[in-house]
This record gives sequence, C-alpha cells and structure tokens, in this order.
Amino acid sequence: MTGPAPAEQIADLLCAALGQDAAWRAALTPDTRLDGDLFLDSLELAAFAAALRALYGPAVELPRYVAGLELDELIALTLAQVAGYVAEVRPAAFAAAPPAAVTPTEAAPPPTDQGRRA
Repeated sequence: MTGPAPAEQIADLLCAALGQDAAWRAALTPDTRLDGDLFLDSLELAAFAAALRALYGPAVELPRYVAGLELDELIALTLAQVAGYVAEVRPAAFAAAPPAAVTPTEAAPPPTDQGRRA
C-alpha cells in the first residue's frame, strides 16, 4: 500500500511543523511556493527543515539546498521541488506509506539506554 504523493506528504509535514490548521493545509498544492505564496520567514523555514530532517534523516538538509539556489529560484521553490530534493537525497523516502506525522517537539530523538549494562 502506498501513501499520498510525495508533494502531499511534504505539505502535510509543513502544516504540522508550522502548527497550521486543516483549512490552511487544504490550500496547499504541489505548486505552492514556500516564499512566493506562503512567505515563510526564516524561523518557519527552520522549523520545516527540522521536521524534514527528523522524518527523513540527517541527509535531508533543506538549508544547504536552498543556500545553493539563486534568488529567483528560491522565490519560486515549490512543495513539489522540496519533495524532489528529498527523493533525490533519500530515494526510499516515498517508497512506502509515510511514518506518523512529526511534531516540532520530535525534531530531536530522545536518548536511549542501548549499550548500558543492567
């Protein structure tokens, strides 16, 4: 069984990371531009980047990706392009149903007791 399309998964994650409601989420499409349409500020972009990293792993570095874009490319960056970036860096990211939604407080995994002796 497969989950939603990659851009839809990215939109769900963005909505959760920013604490937005269902009406806000319903307005997002794969062509929604992070800056040109949503006007994300640096704190919102950082929260989104942390959620992406928490869900898809440390190889997904959105700040590094956007730093390599020209200004017009940054303004035009869409949810579909972010999904494409994630798929490029983590080819298996969208192969199966998505994991449970990540909340901003889950950005850093809790410490484990693995390796300790009783």
